[in-house]
Amino acid sequence: MMSLSKPFEVEVIAVGSRNTEKLAVAANEMASRLESDFESMKISVRASEFEGSIPDLSSRLVQLSKERSLILTVGGTGIGPEDFVPEATVAACDRLLPGIPQLMRAKCAERTEKAWISRYQCGLIGYCLVVNLPGTPRAALETYYAAKDLLIHIVKMLDQCS
Repeated sequence: MMSLSKPFEVEVIAVGSRNTEKLAVAANEMASRLESDFESMKISVRASEFEGSIPDLSSRLVQLSKERSLILTVGGTGIGPEDFVPEATVAACDRLLPGIPQLMRAKCAERTEKAWISRYQCGLIGYCLVVNLPGTPRAALETYYAAKDLLIHIVKMLDQCS
């Protein structure tokens, strides 16, 4: 069981201007799964939606990082012109953790080669972990579970540092 010195606050943000209904479903499903995964501990999971620009999302991530231990973005990691989540994440983060997306892509590529074209990022804003996930419910969950144990470990480490 994971024990933290402060409440475990998570934000799941559906990001995008197209397929907003699908993104909202993915974010809500992710939020429900997180609550289920961590039912034995105090966890607060909030699902929200976002439409805007790179600077707007970067600002939102920085703002949320002051209140959350973990931020998961869902959607906006592909190669389309409206897929800007990785750029906003890089702009917001103090430090990147490139090994996490590499691990997620490698594990997900065992099921589909499409994993290699996803551009998700992972990094730290202060003591908050930010992780980008793909925009479909199945892909978001598979990608999260590919690195779940490592993500939990990072959140625990950050909690000890803060």
